[in-house]
Amino acid sequence: MAGVISASTSELTKEANRLKKLLATYRKSVNGVYKECLMEIGNAWKSSDNQVFIDKLTGYKADLDGAEKWLQSYIEILEYASKTYDEAQAEAARIAASGRG
Repeated sequence: MAGVISASTSELTKEANRLKKLLATYRKSVNGVYKECLMEIGNAWKSSDNQVFIDKLTGYKADLDGAEKWLQSYIEILEYASKTYDEAQAEAARIAASGRG
C-alpha cells in the first residue's frame, strides 16, 4: 500500500514564507559576490585573461539565476497549492452547509 502524503495549508504557507526569506538572502549574496568580483577584481586585474574570467563569472551567474528562478517557481507552487486547497475546503463547507452535498 502506498504511503500517504499530507500537509496543512498553514504548513505550506509557512514553508513558502521561509523559502522566500532564504531566496532573498540567496539573491543578495549572489548579486553581492558577482558585483564585487566584477568591480573589485575586474578593475584590479587588467590583462587579457581578465575577459575569460568575466565570461566564466557571467556564465556562473546565469546558472545561479536559474536556480533562483527554480526556487521562486517552487514557492509559487506551494502558495498556489495552499490557496487552491483552502478554496476547495471553503467550497465543500459551503455545499455541505447548504444541504446540496
